[in-house]
Amino acid sequence: MSSKYQKAFSLPEEFPNTLREFTKEVLRDQPKDINKYAYEYFMAKIQAAAAGDSDGAAAEAASPQ
Repeated sequence: MSSKYQKAFSLPEEFPNTLREFTKEVLRDQPKDINKYAYEYFMAKIQAAAAGDSDGAAAEAASPQ
């Protein structure tokens, strides 16, 4: 439901794909602690990006269990 008081905001272009990839990993791994899992998952993505791994292969290899 929309509200005339709701602030309009935009999502980064890569957000839907990032969320989709994360969701697939969560469903596949079924972590007991989703907060810890999310932290480790996104830290691995950040480290992969810093290392120049644009496709995220390093992050997938380091996917939390």
